[in-house]
Amino acid sequence: FGDNVDNDIEYADEDGVMTAVITLDRAVPPRILLYNMLHELGHYERFINNRADMSYYCDSLEQKEKYSKPEKIRIFIEEVLAWKRAEEIADELEIELEKGMWRLTMEQSLQKYAEWYNIGG
Repeated sequence: FGDNVDNDIEYADEDGVMTAVITLDRAVPPRILLYNMLHELGHYERFINNRADMSYYCDSLEQKEKYSKPEKIRIFIEEVLAWKRAEEIADELEIELEKGMWRLTMEQSLQKYAEWYNIGG
């Protein structure tokens, strides 16, 4: 956890053991923190279950200017799919989502990606 940090997940594969470190912004309200955690878990589960297909995963989002438009679109697709998987995880764990806040959190997150990558441009 950190204050005013970007939510992120980093993977490591050492000796066949997959680990992940999820970074979350603790400056956000608890409900949003839960939603962000579910989203990052959505990425993690997708990564674990799709290890043979790495088409949506890139080395580092810190180097965003190096990506082509198709790569940026694939990253955006991964973000959408992680939000979808997060909703399924919440349902499986019987975590009740407040639909309006869930949708707003998801849309704000996706809007940041759209602007960050200038997908429309």
